[in-house]
Amino acid sequence: MDIPPMDPTKRLQMDRLVAEARGFGLRLAEINATKPWGGYLRFTRDSLGSFLYAYWLDMAVKLPGGEVSVDPKVLLVAPGASLSLQWHQRRDEFWRVLDGPVRVVWGQSWDHLQVQEYQAGQGIFIPRRQWHRLIGLQGWARVAEIWQHADPQHPSEEQDVLRVQDDYRPADVEADSTPVDQRDGRWTALYAQICQQAGLSV
Repeated sequence: MDIPPMDPTKRLQMDRLVAEARGFGLRLAEINATKPWGGYLRFTRDSLGSFLYAYWLDMAVKLPGGEVSVDPKVLLVAPGASLSLQWHQRRDEFWRVLDGPVRVVWGQSWDHLQVQEYQAGQGIFIPRRQWHRLIGLQGWARVAEIWQHADPQHPSEEQDVLRVQDDYRPADVEADSTPVDQRDGRWTALYAQICQQAGLSV
C-alpha cells in the first residue's frame, strides 16, 4: 500500500508512521494522507491485538466482542491544524496521545465548550453526541483512536459524523441549530475567549 504524493514534510511524517506500524506487525487497511489537517492510518481488525500492544499496553480499554469493527487508527495532525468541531450519533471514541501536546475542545453546545491540553501518554474518552475537536500545537501530533459502538448490531462508520464547524469544508446544517453562516465567527470568538481565560496561545 503506497502513500500518495504530498508535501515533503508530511510525507516524511507519514512514512515514519507507516514504518512504525509495520514494525509492530500492524496490517494497514487504509492510508489517508489527503486530509488538510494531516491524515491517518486505519488498521485491520485482526491487527487489534498488536495495536493494543503497541499503543495501549498500560491502559485498560473495554472493547466490543464478536466481529464488530473498532476501527483502530492513528491520526496525524499537522502543527496548528485542527479537525472539525464534530459529534457522532452511534459511537464513543477513545484517544491516546502518542506525540503531543495537543489541545482538545469539548462540550455539549456553544455555551458549554471547554479546552484542555493533553500530553503524550494521556488518554481521552469522547462519549457519543459530545462535541469535540482535536487541535495540533507546535509539532506534528499523533493520536491513537478506537471506536466503541453504541449498538453493535448497527455499528458506526466513517459517515457517522456531524460537523458543527470546519475550517476546510462546509459544516453540516443538521449538526447544530446555529445558522451555518454564523458558525465560523462564533468559533473564532469563542476559541479566542477560551484561550485567553486559560492563558493559552492559539
